[in-house]
Amino acid sequence: AYIYIGEQLAKKETACMDCKEAVYSEDYYDLIIEYGSIGANTSVIPADCRQEINVAYSIGYFNRERLPDLNITDYTYSAIPQCFTLMDDAALSGSGILKVQNQPTLSLKGEGILLGFLDTGIDYQNPVFQNGPASSRIVSIWDQTIRDGRQPEGFLYGSEYRTEEINAALRSEDPLAFVPSVDEDGHGTFLAGVAAGSEDVPGDFSGAAPYADIAVVKLKPAKQNIRDFYFIPSDAVAYQENDVMAAIAYLNKLALEENRPLVLCIGLGTSMGSHGGTSPLCMYLNEIATLKNHVVVIAAGNEANARHHYYGTIMKHGDSETVEINVGENVRGFTAELWAKAPELYSVAIISPTGEQIRRIPVMQRNRVGYQFIFEETVVSVEYQMVGVRSGDLLVFFRFDRPTRGLWEIGVYAEDSIVEGHYHIWLPLRQPGRATPRMPPRWIPLPPSLRP
Repeated sequence: AYIYIGEQLAKKETACMDCKEAVYSEDYYDLIIEYGSIGANTSVIPADCRQEINVAYSIGYFNRERLPDLNITDYTYSAIPQCFTLMDDAALSGSGILKVQNQPTLSLKGEGILLGFLDTGIDYQNPVFQNGPASSRIVSIWDQTIRDGRQPEGFLYGSEYRTEEINAALRSEDPLAFVPSVDEDGHGTFLAGVAAGSEDVPGDFSGAAPYADIAVVKLKPAKQNIRDFYFIPSDAVAYQENDVMAAIAYLNKLALEENRPLVLCIGLGTSMGSHGGTSPLCMYLNEIATLKNHVVVIAAGNEANARHHYYGTIMKHGDSETVEINVGENVRGFTAELWAKAPELYSVAIISPTGEQIRRIPVMQRNRVGYQFIFEETVVSVEYQMVGVRSGDLLVFFRFDRPTRGLWEIGVYAEDSIVEGHYHIWLPLRQPGRATPRMPPRWIPLPPSLRP
């Protein structure tokens, strides 16, 4: 049966309990449903539960027992959530924010603004997020990882804590007994401290917007079934696209309820996708950014020198290039994506380090080819897909399972639709996620005029 959030059916206790379990259970796939796209409303198998995001998107939770394993041919590329990890914070020291913040004719310290963070959580007991003892500047925390608290209205999972509860926790001897949300990593606390930490004159510290109010979503880790699809280690920091979209929907709803301008601070990233702004998350963020009094701030990325991107040019039909991927020891597997803008088409062939090869695979929409190498344990799958009803860009999606160490060659062949002759190949982020605890930074000093 369909369960629609916001409708009476979703208020049945048994339905809510089942759907809440589906959000966390490895027995369910999380799939992004785009209304209006081909096949979105004509699925043979309806979702067991749905989490509405907005008028364009919802998240469907599907029992895996009646479905094939994840692949982009059966599910489409956009339906399978991307995984995002934490972006580095080393460049924040060079922001120069104080030159703007301390202009005498401006008021640029965040008064009346709501800063929304979706990250690893926040250390709400840290004094830099308080106006004074037991007076938090945090309007709300939605912890997606805590199952037994009060769920936010309109959302299937997690636990919500408002200012009154946070202040009561701060007045108690054991705050975590009342508000058990913690930031084990420290990344979210660090970003919130940079953006909105209170002025600490003795400590020579100030955030960029020290008078702003704060709203936080602690994202739940990606399920193992989606990690297995992308070959993401179980101990790596990874968050699913659908949970990020739900976090944005929550923060937007909160800002509208509070009648506050909203600044979304997103310190997450991925190297996968078309990089053309056409993914469900990108389209949703574009919509949010066009709303009045809404601003979206996103990390630019840390992969400039990682050599995980190849930019190719083939100008004539029939010409080809060879792209090498150097695979190290003990790599469990990885994915790669070749993207080209419509109407350009490219076909591919693959040669293993031992010389075994997959011959040139013809370009056909939703064509999926799997190959077990005879002299190696490697299994490679290649899928072609035209992605997006708006763009129709070409995607060639590769999965390398137990790849042999050494140089793998991908032959890229131009078909008969070459216009500009450009294509891109992307590999995943070099080291997804970190687990090093962080503290709010000490390197955004107060100007001399404000020092004691």
